[in-house]
Amino acid sequence: MLRAPNSPMNAVVEAARQFAGFDVPVLLVGEPGTGKAQLARAMHYASLRADKPFHELSLAGLPEDLAAIELMGAKRGVAAGGVAKAGLLQKADRGTLYLGAIETASPALQLALLRVLSEGAFTPVGGQEILATNPRLICGAGGDLRARVAEGRFRSDLYFALAAGEIAVPPLRARRGDIAILARTMLTELAARHGKPVHGLDGPVLEFLETYDWPGNLRELRNEITRMLVFAQDPVLGANLISRHILQAPPGEEGADRSAEAALTADGTLKDRVELMEMRILRETLTRLRWNKSRAAAELGLSRVGLRAKLDRYGIADPSGRVAEEQED
Repeated sequence: MLRAPNSPMNAVVEAARQFAGFDVPVLLVGEPGTGKAQLARAMHYASLRADKPFHELSLAGLPEDLAAIELMGAKRGVAAGGVAKAGLLQKADRGTLYLGAIETASPALQLALLRVLSEGAFTPVGGQEILATNPRLICGAGGDLRARVAEGRFRSDLYFALAAGEIAVPPLRARRGDIAILARTMLTELAARHGKPVHGLDGPVLEFLETYDWPGNLRELRNEITRMLVFAQDPVLGANLISRHILQAPPGEEGADRSAEAALTADGTLKDRVELMEMRILRETLTRLRWNKSRAAAELGLSRVGLRAKLDRYGIADPSGRVAEEQED
């Protein structure tokens, strides 16, 4: 679980370490892509079940009948191919089973999971016999299960059975100090996997990555690093490789907006909102063109004097600290 010394993940990891030693169900709550499955795997290998199997399944978007077969298995003739299928509840016996997006479980599936937790038993789809099983159940929830219980969309008895241990996993935008180590580690792994001789990130890259709000969390960060690696021509990735919507997002204490939508819906005069959009476009264009102001002025339909005036007005400067001077093509 990569993190900086003062990361908010430290408290999460410590709580997970404490729960890992107790053979009780655990509920991991956090936005999609925050690393809940990775945390569940770490808890398994820190538990007394470490020498037994670890299995995981995300219920997000999984049809009810397929989810039932994946979990409970099926008798011959029920599953595709006509053969009997062992489910994850059987495979994870005496091990650990992580179920992601538990909030999407159907009422029937919720009842089946409650039976596993209370009786240690289940019935394969299409069968009549009762099979015993003893998996340690760790579940991930991308939404507020308490609210779903209050609305009658999630069984209260299952919620309280799962929440013997509940851990909130923070989003990536709340882990700004972790982004540098995460991005560098991802780059090293991806470069080795794809055989591309890239070994570093330029300083301004981290500035943009650390101030973006990352709605897709770790998955989105990994996708962005992968994209930058694909287009990289130098051994050190520059900020010009970053996606435009990230470059256009202004830095802020609570993360950054991903697009111009906030400017369209924000309060303020028309002049203020137009200036906000203009500032983002200037910043993105200059970064993408490696701060070549002649090219940026030409692309934006400005004179170099006009571009310089706008940069001075908005306080936009090259984050690398280079002397501000117009570069010729």
